[in-house]
Amino acid sequence: MLLILSEHMPDTFDDFFPRTSTVMDRGDRLRRVPWAALVTFVAVSFGLAWLVSMPLWLASGDSQASALFNRILPVVTMFTPLIAAAVVVFVMKVPRREWARFLGLWPLRPAKRVVWFAVIMTVAPMVLVFACIAISALFGWIHLDLVHFSGFQETLDARIEESMLRPIALASVAVIPLASVFNALPAFAEEAGWRGWLLPALRPLGTWPALLLSGAIWGL
Repeated sequence: MLLILSEHMPDTFDDFFPRTSTVMDRGDRLRRVPWAALVTFVAVSFGLAWLVSMPLWLASGDSQASALFNRILPVVTMFTPLIAAAVVVFVMKVPRREWARFLGLWPLRPAKRVVWFAVIMTVAPMVLVFACIAISALFGWIHLDLVHFSGFQETLDARIEESMLRPIALASVAVIPLASVFNALPAFAEEAGWRGWLLPALRPLGTWPALLLSGAIWGL
């Protein structure tokens, strides 16, 4: 399969992923999809994900090891689509000048919309978390103790002095934006593969078929 992929060396991005034309019939659309590269991408991303998850399966009887793997391995697994896309880039001998476009990172058009969407997607999760807490408290679904942090006290099993609860609670809130920044890296690695490479590769099939098929592959 790798030899088949490397036989042809397109010079431009549009040679890799030709733009979809409304006059193409079904046969043309199917021929324009890089099926060999697609199979390679799926095989590498799935294979690496299963390989990374193997310690979790093997440690199913060890509760401490399972707890540790449950925290680490899902994050590591998120990097497998990017690695798979990098393998395809290498095998297909994509010119360096086309790497960013090949992975869906460039061009950022329209730039203003891309930047604002990035800002919204960074801030929106934090806003939604606080909004859900506020709405739940407003309707009486939860009871907030923002003075003595009694719920936090119970969670910590009363082993920490009450004077330390407020700093710990404030630190927990401050961690939320930092966690968003750190989580952005594995999220970027995942989306660079699924949305950056896979979706454009399926684009010749049409918008909805590409979205549905890429979603089905991701869901597996």
